[in-house]
Amino acid sequence: MTTLTITMDEVTTADLQRLSAQEGQQASEYAARLFARAVRAARPKPVYDIDALKAAYAEFAEEDIALSEATVAEHAELLAYEDRA
Repeated sequence: MTTLTITMDEVTTADLQRLSAQEGQQASEYAARLFARAVRAARPKPVYDIDALKAAYAEFAEEDIALSEATVAEHAELLAYEDRA
């Protein structure tokens, strides 16, 4: 874990103490949580190329459909068998 030192003025320190007390946490824990939230918000969001994903999965589409249909058929057979029993 990396330690990050942040210099704050008295007003910011007092506000942090007040907010952390309201949240029931130590000031350092509260500051770490706020910092982590800010880092996540600033992180670039992934951009997906939908056409490339479609092309990559297209070769498996027929096999996936066949497997799902076989699974549904097998499930229907099991239900019919249970109804007869």
